[in-house]
Amino acid sequence: MGTAAVYASREPSPKSPPPKPSRAPKPLLETDASTCKAEKEAIESEVGEVLGQIASFPKDKLPNHVAVIMDGNRRFSTERHELPMRGHDQGMKKVGPFLEWCEEVGIREVTLYAFSCDNFKRDKEETDHLMDVFRQGFDVFQDVKNKEAPKKMEVHFIGRKDVFPSDIQEKMRAIEKSTQGNGDPKKYRLNVAMGYSGQQEIVDGVKKFGRDVKEGKVDADSLTTETFSRYLELGSPPDLVIRTGGEMRMSDFLLYHIGYAELFFVQKFWPAFEKADFLNIIKQFATDRNRRYGV
Repeated sequence: MGTAAVYASREPSPKSPPPKPSRAPKPLLETDASTCKAEKEAIESEVGEVLGQIASFPKDKLPNHVAVIMDGNRRFSTERHELPMRGHDQGMKKVGPFLEWCEEVGIREVTLYAFSCDNFKRDKEETDHLMDVFRQGFDVFQDVKNKEAPKKMEVHFIGRKDVFPSDIQEKMRAIEKSTQGNGDPKKYRLNVAMGYSGQQEIVDGVKKFGRDVKEGKVDADSLTTETFSRYLELGSPPDLVIRTGGEMRMSDFLLYHIGYAELFFVQKFWPAFEKADFLNIIKQFATDRNRRYGV
């Protein structure tokens, strides 16, 4: 007879009263649910409080244009013992809510660093997966836009769009065409950097300006920082740049345009970046950053 069976069949000693049944511990799932609910309520309370504070700030204290380096997708998945490329799916899901947060606080222009020229150097399996993520994301955008009231958004794709597969190029053209504002001042602008390089943007701008000089359209001496910006792709310079993922570099992003932008580097990976994080950055921009021009 096994040891377990021996102890199971042994009668309790008559001298020792049977032990009182102990109180059952609270189920783990119930504890987690209660904790999660409390945390969610605390976050919602914080979000509401900060939103109220932001609404009271003068508009000239808030950023008009926010640019984002959406970094950390692969590390987000790796920490969860998932395939690294799956983080890109989670990263795409964060874009919609982020744009809603921007609209809620009155930001008129947003630029997202979606895919750099250097990203094409990654292994084929990952780049193929990213192309599928873009296809699905663009299709969802068009589907939502067609089913709902017209969005107050004018979309522009910046970068080397011609390096992408033809079907993705067509999707980008369709989105741009269907969202053009026709001078509607209520529309806000979304720039999506695809196949983008800040250095290459400057080189391309120089070439365009050189052609205009050669053809007699402009005088070479007329070149200023303001006139040169017309040969570049961005509508206006960003006031605020956010980089998630913990890295502290610009990675060839908007190099000509960010000379006076305020930079915020966030430890959280892009898929884990939440509304409270964003609102606290906007609050800090408005209250703690004294924007200066020059040294």
